[in-house]
Amino acid sequence: MRQTDIVCQCGSDWCFKCLKKAHRPISCDLLAKWFDRINQGSDDSDIWLKLNTKPCPKCKVSIQKNQGCMHMTCSQCKYEFCWLCLGDYRNHSKETGRGLCNSFEDVKASGVS
Repeated sequence: MRQTDIVCQCGSDWCFKCLKKAHRPISCDLLAKWFDRINQGSDDSDIWLKLNTKPCPKCKVSIQKNQGCMHMTCSQCKYEFCWLCLGDYRNHSKETGRGLCNSFEDVKASGVS
């Protein structure tokens, strides 16, 4: 695991990768799973986020799709991906044979869950 914690001269510390409080030695993914587990249903905003957003496959920032096609670009890290399967947009034609996923059946057939 790569060191990502930052400590400021003022004493504040945070994780450079996920921008949460420093959490070494656990990974950002494990920390997110822990927060999901301890916050299940405790706050309406958490429920809304879980129902209406997905994490960017690269930087994990929450992204909301509110219109348009399945081609997404993360505003944080500029990663381009498919909203349905979260696959890399640049390689998507090779993976699906015909561009972006257009239906749940395409995602199901690709084996991505």
